[in-house]
Amino acid sequence: MPKDFVEVKIFDVVSLVTSIGRMPAILLEDKEERILPVIVGEEVALSLKSAIEGTKMEEEDIWTIAYSIIKESNGKVKEAIIHGVKGNRFLSYMTIGLMNKKMKIDCKPSDAISLAVRAKSPIKVAKEIMDELSFDKHQLKL
Repeated sequence: MPKDFVEVKIFDVVSLVTSIGRMPAILLEDKEERILPVIVGEEVALSLKSAIEGTKMEEEDIWTIAYSIIKESNGKVKEAIIHGVKGNRFLSYMTIGLMNKKMKIDCKPSDAISLAVRAKSPIKVAKEIMDELSFDKHQLKL
């Protein structure tokens, strides 16, 4: 049975206080102003913040390099999809158009989101994940 997906945008890249300490996270927001936090590594957080703000990092990171390879090969990152949860991890893939083929590539959510941001492509989350794991934006304590 096909899943319904909700398009989201990056609300912010923050440092969240968790039970195990501070963790970098991407806050995804849907049109209903619900927030879904996605915990990421420090390098991903810095890279995404730079990509969102349009600033250049001192050295190219792996996501910028991967995006450049796709773009120079006349490919396109079509979308990033968070489609499931396994344990305490989100499951995701990205869809890439390359050489007249549409490819679905399983990857970490942070990788899919990082490439989608650079390509200005949609980021989507399964509706059931947003329904179960997101919270109202007005509950944020920034």
